[in-house]
Amino acid sequence: MIELTIAANASNGQGNGVLNTNTGDLRIYAGFIKDNVDYIGHGAAIYTDDAAVNIKSSVITQAAGYGGPSCLTNGFGAIAALGENLSTDASCPGFTLTNEGTPLVQSMVTGLLTPNFPTPTCDLLAGSPAIDTAADCWDIGNVNLVDRDQRAVTRPQAAACDLGAFEHL
Repeated sequence: MIELTIAANASNGQGNGVLNTNTGDLRIYAGFIKDNVDYIGHGAAIYTDDAAVNIKSSVITQAAGYGGPSCLTNGFGAIAALGENLSTDASCPGFTLTNEGTPLVQSMVTGLLTPNFPTPTCDLLAGSPAIDTAADCWDIGNVNLVDRDQRAVTRPQAAACDLGAFEHL
């Protein structure tokens, strides 16, 4: 999956953002997985069981106050952070921890935006650690150059590509 926003899902289940169980490896490039809530603590953003989730140039933000980890693996499940990725809690292996304990929406990304976009996404706020942070603009495996964001805006706009599905202007 390239250039995606998964936001505001909630349940008493597993992986309210991404659930990958026994279905093979999943690749996520330039994603926002934002404010998904798991009321029982089974991986609100990503849950993987006996499968792998490979993730690159992405941002995971979780709603404050709901407890439980953003990322959780079970069985032979694994989460592999490739390149730079940011998270608001320490449960996502290989991610850079940013703004722990504070709602990231206040310091890094806006809420969902819908006007004039083909699909809703979030904007990066000025000063966000996700701006100009990607090591490169290539998808996982360096197969395809990802030169447009989720809105079809050209990447990069400055020195480097931004993390997530939105290139800050």
